[in-house]
Amino acid sequence: MDPGVHDVLIGITADAVAAGVVPGGVVAVVSADGSVATVPFGVTDLATHRPVTYDTRFEIGSISKSCTALVVLGLVDQGLIGLDDAAVRHLPWLDVPSPFEPFTIRHLLQHTAGLVMGADAVPDERAQIAMMRGTVVGSPPGTFFHYSNLGYVVLGQIVQAVTGRSCADLVVERVLVPSGMTGSIARVTDADRETLATGYQPVFEDRPFLPGDRLAPATWFGVEAADGNVAAPGRDLGAYLAVLLARGRAGGSDVVSPQAFDEIVGSLAPDGEPSPNPSRYGLGLNVEQIAGSSCISHGGGMVGYASFIIGDLDERVGVAVMTNAPGDSPAAEWLARRVFGAVQSSAGIADVPDYRPWPDEEPDWQGGNWSDERGRFHVVREAGDPMLVDDEGSGRLVRLSADTWGCTHPGWRTFVHVVDHEGGSWTYGDRVLARGSAKASEPGALGVELAPVVGHYRSYSPWWTHLRIVGRAGRLHLLADNGVEANKDQPELVPVTPGVFRIGADPRLPERLALGPVVDGQVLWVDRDGCRYSRTFTP
Repeated sequence: MDPGVHDVLIGITADAVAAGVVPGGVVAVVSADGSVATVPFGVTDLATHRPVTYDTRFEIGSISKSCTALVVLGLVDQGLIGLDDAAVRHLPWLDVPSPFEPFTIRHLLQHTAGLVMGADAVPDERAQIAMMRGTVVGSPPGTFFHYSNLGYVVLGQIVQAVTGRSCADLVVERVLVPSGMTGSIARVTDADRETLATGYQPVFEDRPFLPGDRLAPATWFGVEAADGNVAAPGRDLGAYLAVLLARGRAGGSDVVSPQAFDEIVGSLAPDGEPSPNPSRYGLGLNVEQIAGSSCISHGGGMVGYASFIIGDLDERVGVAVMTNAPGDSPAAEWLARRVFGAVQSSAGIADVPDYRPWPDEEPDWQGGNWSDERGRFHVVREAGDPMLVDDEGSGRLVRLSADTWGCTHPGWRTFVHVVDHEGGSWTYGDRVLARGSAKASEPGALGVELAPVVGHYRSYSPWWTHLRIVGRAGRLHLLADNGVEANKDQPELVPVTPGVFRIGADPRLPERLALGPVVDGQVLWVDRDGCRYSRTFTP
């Protein structure tokens, strides 16, 4: 490993551990010759302080989707299936109401089938697919990128229907073994628990996670589904990334044919996963353009684990990161992109951007007085940090994304703060405050039909445990600031039929929220694509 890359790696992993963002993890750096250097850091368990080692396994989450894609493309190479076969051809019992043409295997691989993201309401794969009967296809296949874990669950069942073998078994045989991933598994059971780092989640699941917040061991469960089934030590994930950067070639043989790999990185959806670079999703991998190079990337979030891979297909260098941080933590991507920038620079690639998760410039907090009909606060700087101050005290504002912040002030801790400096608005929960002397917008009456929906709801699904529904300007919004699969962009709930709402303003979105019964002026539960959330006693 280049000494400069090593210094960057050690510095940023130490910072992440010290900030309380990441208990531990491993970084694997892939060189152009295919060699892999791994650096473990931190601890596998906060109680025992057992250090991460070269053999420690982490769940890699959705990075497993690329393994499923390799298996599917291998079956295409064999002539057992076609990328443009309708999914229902191989799963006749698949029943998803749709006004559009049938979606294909290619659409499932691209996340353009129009399916829901998936609610993870039940553990069995076939049961998850059967529950799709109550959902809708939101857009014509191939026209709209909408990430769907459920689509890859369907792919796993297609693999099993065609071959008579589980997708997990074929991932081992056709991907892990030829890639040299000798320490990896494609199904995680209770018997494997002691070989994995302890996964972690926030102690407070129903509010934004801030650096330094307390962590607790995450809910444990086994996984086999084709949307996220692999657990691996760091050196193995590095070896796998090396195979991808060699365009599917492992040693002297091909995991998939060159033509199949060309499809993986060339058959692109209209859009891709969120990225600081131009990106589109291929068949199981995101394809980005960075400093003139074609790069692949993918994130992986499990309950208690966050991972990320990124690599340069032209220079064949890359970085893989696995952590036992909460699954929705951006830390793994942040670590991977920072180290990858150093790797590209050491490879002599010019004009490599220095990755920042948000713009370098700080907002202008001058004149930071904000108010609505319920009260006011102002923002000042103390020791360089923006502080929210009201009559009850003060708290530090912590940047979470380009325009969202968390706050340590107890009275302003429950929700993220969405600050629009240019537009002069500050949104917090159901409140929209105005800057300076401007008049804050009125909250707006929800009416007798919508008012009973407002409240805090909880599910026992570990993927997305809490959601709140608030009213703003006469409309409902869904707020979920924590959870691996939680929708964190505060979507509007748009009525589509009596008692049923689309989650999000875009008419192409397929997710739906259905209301349960009303008792004493309150909805008792809501159903999100088959996952039920009941009203909880906490505010």
